Amino acid sequence: MKDEPKKDLEEEYLEEEYLTEELLMEESTVMDLAINGLLESNYFNTFEWSNNLYERIKNNKIYPLITSDDIFSNNLKPSLSYTLNDMNNYQSLGFRELELLESKFSKVGFRQFYPIPETYYFIDNPIDLFMNDILSGSIPPPEILLSIYKCFNLYFMAKGKFTLEDVFYGKLIKRAGSYAQRKFSKQMYAQFHWYVTRADYEPDFSLRDFAVKYVSNNDDDEYDDDPALKYFHEDNIHSFLKGYDRWKVRMAEDKIQKNAIHERNVTESCLLALGYKNEEIIDLMNNHFNTKDCANTNLMNILKVLTDK
Repeated sequence: MKDEPKKDLEEEYLEEEYLTEELLMEESTVMDLAINGLLESNYFNTFEWSNNLYERIKNNKIYPLITSDDIFSNNLKPSLSYTLNDMNNYQSLGFRELELLESKFSKVGFRQFYPIPETYYFIDNPIDLFMNDILSGSIPPPEILLSIYKCFNLYFMAKGKFTLEDVFYGKLIKRAGSYAQRKFSKQMYAQFHWYVTRADYEPDFSLRDFAVKYVSNNDDDEYDDDPALKYFHEDNIHSFLKGYDRWKVRMAEDKIQKNAIHERNVTESCLLALGYKNEEIIDLMNNHFNTKDCANTNLMNILKVLTDK
């Protein structure tokens, strides 16, 4: 009976050591799988990865989604690159680093919403969320900062096998181009809409005729040259206008969603200023926040719930 607790402690120690190794090998494991075409090279810039890291921050017993088991199950030889030996400034992160980052973030920052949906119209990946946080004056949480860190780490570790485009946004898509080009193409209808709003007051304005002229004049100095427009012409202008209608619907939904997020952030900040803890606020917001109400109404309703308890 006396040996039983010792055995449990030994098993717990071995489990912790194994998990620590998996954390330190994460970039190496992802690199080996991505090089062999078994994983997307932009894996670290996905909400799938950042949400898993958030779960690991909350519970240090949780494993990464991708482990060395995926290497061996695909009959690959692991690189076992714990650190970048030729560039010692870059290392993977273990439990202590994660705990330290989270401890410092909890003193100065606040997670605005969780879990992060994978399909925001205006936020496609952790890098987009990073830029959105900075723009709104918020400090990005560790899982978003580490998404960027891991992408750079993978880039350096691969020693030229991946470009920065590869590790942040994946391989180039034929005809569609880089991520920047694809994102710019999404703005095609925004620019078209800008011209429409300045022309639709004219007598006998025809959206179809205007669109035909717009796409045919794409290479003229009057309009900015947009490669996405080269696929449209008079014969398929109906497809262009259907895309424009879908864009307007998404923009309306986007505006509603952005307003809801803004009101949510204001409500959370007020509760934080009143002295409530992060965990309490998340629970209150999940149970009592109404996206149709403004921040003031939500705050008053939540405070009423608290005082009625």
